Amino acid sequence: MFLDYDGRFFGDVAEFIAYRDKETGEEARKLIVLRGEEFVVFDVLPGKLGASLGARVVPTEAVEEVKKAVEEFKKTQE
Repeated sequence: MFLDYDGRFFGDVAEFIAYRDKETGEEARKLIVLRGEEFVVFDVLPGKLGASLGARVVPTEAVEEVKKAVEEFKKTQE
């Protein structure tokens, strides 16, 4: 599950793709994903990821918990 890209939380695949399609510049941006119970950070360049993205329904209360967890994780990365 991808969670945070370029400092912005995405809970919707279509929203993430639309954001990426409008990107400009050539600098890498941070992509934080949740794999199992671990956060993984990638530096990605603008453009297509070369990965297949699928949509999953996540309960609203879980999304809020995940947002908080991502913010706490990001603090440890500074």
